[in-house]
Amino acid sequence: MTAEENAKSIAENEARILELEAVVLGNKSRAYDHRSLIEENRMMLLSNYTAAFAGNRQLANMNTDAIFSNRIAFLRTLSPENDVQTNFVNSQINKARLDALVHRAALNSKVIEISARMAEINAQLIDVNRAIMQANEEIVAFNGAQLAANSAMIAGEHSMAEATVSANAVVISTNAEIIADLGSTASENSAKLEEHLTKTLENRESISQNKAEISERRTKIIANRAIIASNRAKIARG
Repeated sequence: MTAEENAKSIAENEARILELEAVVLGNKSRAYDHRSLIEENRMMLLSNYTAAFAGNRQLANMNTDAIFSNRIAFLRTLSPENDVQTNFVNSQINKARLDALVHRAALNSKVIEISARMAEINAQLIDVNRAIMQANEEIVAFNGAQLAANSAMIAGEHSMAEATVSANAVVISTNAEIIADLGSTASENSAKLEEHLTKTLENRESISQNKAEISERRTKIIANRAIIASNRAKIARG
């Protein structure tokens, strides 16, 4: 091995490094863009959740209460003429109360089920946060090691005066191995980013569709409210 052969290998490594920089730094940009899209999706999901649960759900529940209130109010306006008719009114009032309770019990089951799923999602988010914290720790540790290497170099360790052809060849060979491994990792990351980006955009479409459905359902809920108010007015007039 000669200095000229080492110089040629160094130039070849440098050319590959330039190619890898384009891929790795490009992946970095795409990864952060992807993360931004995921965060936007999450905020849209939270907005949909609030609109569906705190908005539409509460409005629909108010309509349910008003519907049964109207029914019982109407039944109480009736004037039974005998025991059979009195039993009819009272049994219908009981039926209305039971219908409302059965409906509420079924909704309670749904609330419990959905809350359990949300708790599982929260647990997954905790794991994700731990992964982020671990990645941050790895960055700090890497920086610490590189700071130590800088300090050693500045202090005169591994000085240029001690360089040899064979020692340089070892570093050049090691660099070539790292380049090969890095190329594989960068290609895998590019493929994963493409796959994940496709899924994220699909999620964005589903979230937008949900938002439209929530808006349409609110329109129906408000329309029902108008009918409820009209019925209440008719009952009040007798």
